[in-house]
Amino acid sequence: MSKNEAAVGLAEDNSSQPQDGVEVSDDMSPYSAHTGKEPFHAPYKFDAAHMVEEEVVDLEQQQKPRQCPLLYKIVGLVPHGGFISNVYNLASATLGAGIVSVASGFHDSGIIISVFLLVIVCILTIYSIRLLGITMEKTRLRSYEEMAKGLFGTGWDYFTAFLMWIFCWGTCVSYAMSVGDLLTPILQDDTYYTPPFLKTTTGHRLLIALVWFVGMFSLSLPKEINSLRYASVVGVSFIIFFVICMIIHSSMNGLQEPIDSTHGKLILANTGITAVNGLTLFVYAFIVQVNVPEIYMEMAPYRKNPRNFTIDATVSMCGVAILNLLSGIFGYLDFREEVTGSILLLYKPKQDVLFLISYIGICVKLCVGFAICTPTSRDAIYYCLRWGKTCDVNRWVNYAVSGTLALLALICAFFIPNITIVFNLLGGVCGCFLAFMFPAFFFIYSGGFTYKKVGFWNFLGCFLLLVAGAVSLVFGTAAAIYAQIYG
Repeated sequence: MSKNEAAVGLAEDNSSQPQDGVEVSDDMSPYSAHTGKEPFHAPYKFDAAHMVEEEVVDLEQQQKPRQCPLLYKIVGLVPHGGFISNVYNLASATLGAGIVSVASGFHDSGIIISVFLLVIVCILTIYSIRLLGITMEKTRLRSYEEMAKGLFGTGWDYFTAFLMWIFCWGTCVSYAMSVGDLLTPILQDDTYYTPPFLKTTTGHRLLIALVWFVGMFSLSLPKEINSLRYASVVGVSFIIFFVICMIIHSSMNGLQEPIDSTHGKLILANTGITAVNGLTLFVYAFIVQVNVPEIYMEMAPYRKNPRNFTIDATVSMCGVAILNLLSGIFGYLDFREEVTGSILLLYKPKQDVLFLISYIGICVKLCVGFAICTPTSRDAIYYCLRWGKTCDVNRWVNYAVSGTLALLALICAFFIPNITIVFNLLGGVCGCFLAFMFPAFFFIYSGGFTYKKVGFWNFLGCFLLLVAGAVSLVFGTAAAIYAQIYG
């Protein structure tokens, strides 16, 4: 069978494949007559058949024998666009700077309320990822910006591009700030000798810039997220190791103290505007939807459908929820009232070799997370300039834009005083649209959204996503502003 025949056959299989629990018909197309809209044309030439043919060629190239059998077996452990690759890429895009501040969310909201919010946010995240996969299959649109223009109309795509850019670039800022939080307890601890220059602000920033250049800047240059799948596996593994160290440290210290200890009383359920701070932190800790289009488009052709993608997202997000839950509970039980920001500032890695290893590992994970957020932020810029996506621009343009975004993130990280400011604002403002409202509205406006066609659970799920987005926007943003004004 020739390559062209294989491409045509694959395209026919994809077009005729039923969606996950949703009946696909002509009137469900976003370009059908019942929408009353003109057909959407992407700002660049996009040939679906050509893309399918390229996927077939890539698949054939992947199946060719390698010259080094051992290297081929190692590479095959995490295949391009496979189950393991998707699980780790989704987890890597989610875990990182957020998990180090989850304990402060438990301090603000209380243990019981925080557990409840984590579970709810996790379920809504999985469901929103499923809706994005279904919408992309129905419309053949491959980014948030394209779906916003094709389904909402002209102008919404630029608003979406702005939100995508501010969130992903703001996340890069938080990753650079977290590197500073990693270095602070190491440099300020006098257990072992530290050069006085490194304790100064200039020396501290110099080390941050060094880590940024070696790890963050260099990893942010590749075009495809899947090229970072091995780094994602290593980074997520180090996060797991860090959570294990937190459990051990809490068992040896905080858990042995009474409820009313010198570190403060344990709060099971908090009230007032302070309790809402935990919501914005948890929403931020689970926002992965912005990376979903890239990861979905890079899935292997033989398993690229919403059902498989939902399975991948469920496994990944459940793992993320467990790690966030353990980090929040044991971090809060360990330090209690002292947890008001990043928990990285409270440990002493110079005196504990396990934490020293985990801090190095978290540094690796932060570099990987920085790199994963960069493609989405630069795609937003490319869209506004009508250049297409990262895969459509020249390599040198990609290097220039990536380097500029990374440099600006580093500069902002030097001057923002507290990392929770970034988390609360991004979780409240961007999280409501990108994580909850847009996935629901994309699915609704993609066509055929009736109770009879989508069923009770999809109808209820979209309603809950819209409610969660409204709550996150109104109360989350208000709580973030209140916390900065009144401390």
